[in-house]
Amino acid sequence: MTRIRFSVIALPLFVPLLMAGLLLAPPQARAQVAVDGPATPAARALTAWVGQHVPAKFQARERLEVQPLGSPAMDDYLHNGDSQDGSKDAPDDDGDIDGVFANDPPQITLRIPSDGQPDMYTFAHEYGH
Repeated sequence: MTRIRFSVIALPLFVPLLMAGLLLAPPQARAQVAVDGPATPAARALTAWVGQHVPAKFQARERLEVQPLGSPAMDDYLHNGDSQDGSKDAPDDDGDIDGVFANDPPQITLRIPSDGQPDMYTFAHEYGH
């Protein structure tokens, strides 16, 4: 009986202490989003988006490589580097795939449209993986 009473009494004290420990713990080091290529407006936009919209506890702990590709390069990437020259056996729906996440090492490959601005919804989706 004493044991049950102690548990019932200790529980209201334990839960707030546990929550305080979780909330006051120092944040773990976060990895940066590394965008391949020169410091383009797309690279700056992706890095800024993560900093502004992803809470620290959900940011990647490992280095995350982001590879921005133009439309033809993305189509080649989707076909494992085989250039698609309009042959009849080439799928015609590759333009629907705007992003790919690879896990080892963590990498996001994004289709960058001709205006140079990445689709942030696609980036957010791939980042969520």
